[in-house]
Amino acid sequence: MVRKGFILVDLKSTNGIFVNDQKVDRKPLSAEDVITVGDTRLRVVCKK
Repeated sequence: MVRKGFILVDLKSTNGIFVNDQKVDRKPLSAEDVITVGDTRLRVVCKK
């Protein structure tokens, strides 16, 4: 089976990473997810 997309993985950072305000260690990303690393927020945008 072939899957497309991105998986966000925290490589044991001190403060962790968050997707949609939930702390995660590993998370497949979906359109409109918001990734937070420290004070920086990134939104996942997918174009078809």
